[in-house]
Amino acid sequence: MKDKEDKVIPYKIGLLSTHGTGKTTLAYEIAAELKKKNYSVRVIGEIATIARERAIPIDQITTLEAQAWILHRQCSTELEAVIANWEVTICDRTVLDNYCYLENKVGANQYYREIALRHHDVHPYQRLFYLPVVGKFSSKKRDPDQEFQIAIDQRIVKFLTEQNINYITLPPERRKWKSLVVQYALKDLKELNDKKEQELRAGMTKWAKSLPDS
Repeated sequence: MKDKEDKVIPYKIGLLSTHGTGKTTLAYEIAAELKKKNYSVRVIGEIATIARERAIPIDQITTLEAQAWILHRQCSTELEAVIANWEVTICDRTVLDNYCYLENKVGANQYYREIALRHHDVHPYQRLFYLPVVGKFSSKKRDPDQEFQIAIDQRIVKFLTEQNINYITLPPERRKWKSLVVQYALKDLKELNDKKEQELRAGMTKWAKSLPDS
């Protein structure tokens, strides 16, 4: 992470998808490429994995309370990354698709839906990438039931569409995912850094003009 005295403009990537699509692998591949470009990168792993390790029920046996815990933990962990001054945060799932797991189990819940949506409004993902279900199921820790996997996938797409949330759908060829996401990220980060430099120069110019003539 960067020195806290040198406050960065946080850049957050959100990976959206059902379980077993290769999000975790992709998250660490993206992080490795951005680190090569000297960016400080934090990967926020799947919160459901932490829940499972704590005997909190997930997937088809989850509960409202379990999904609420996961959702709140996702929000707070993302905020920790901003406070810690990481330049790039990569989220191996977002508050948005986390909410979809809750809705799948207990139905629509206005309170938790608003938490997810308002978190995205106030602490937005600069880029959201949707991973389609392609190839073999890639998780050894999640429910392998294909019908459940597809049901979550369809619910995520429906939710994003209903809420008019912008996202980029990755192509069916997994081999293209890393380079595509990194390309978007590097372009965005350059624009953010250019903007920061322009603001710094403008501030210096304003300060110089405020000095009394000698």
